[in-house]
Amino acid sequence: MTNMRGDLKDYVTQERFHVTGVLCKTERTNPEMDSVYRHERHTTEIAVLPYKESCPIRVLHFRGYSTVQTGDSIDARIVRTNGTRLNSEGVRECIPRSDYKKSEIAIEMVRLSADLSTKLRTERSIEYSDHVY
Repeated sequence: MTNMRGDLKDYVTQERFHVTGVLCKTERTNPEMDSVYRHERHTTEIAVLPYKESCPIRVLHFRGYSTVQTGDSIDARIVRTNGTRLNSEGVRECIPRSDYKKSEIAIEMVRLSADLSTKLRTERSIEYSDHVY
């Protein structure tokens, strides 16, 4: 786990979305390497429509596998940062930003029932523990 410092409410937020499309990808991180040493990266790209009209997000990137399907409703925890920096104590800190972009990274997604009252499944990306402690 990365040692991050900062107030979570400043850079991890939650929004609700309707899923309009899903693309799961597996990519080789170093295709030139011998197959024994080659690594793979699994990502899921999710096209969404936010429940809030003021939210500009249209694509969520989830680093890992997801079972989210077109037609689902989800709550997504989103990291809003402009990267990280080392502070004077040598601890890595997130640099928060207040605005959303059209494309964001989700560190957690919760599939909801059709009436939005029940959490059906929670999925956390590989980066989840870097931002929630």
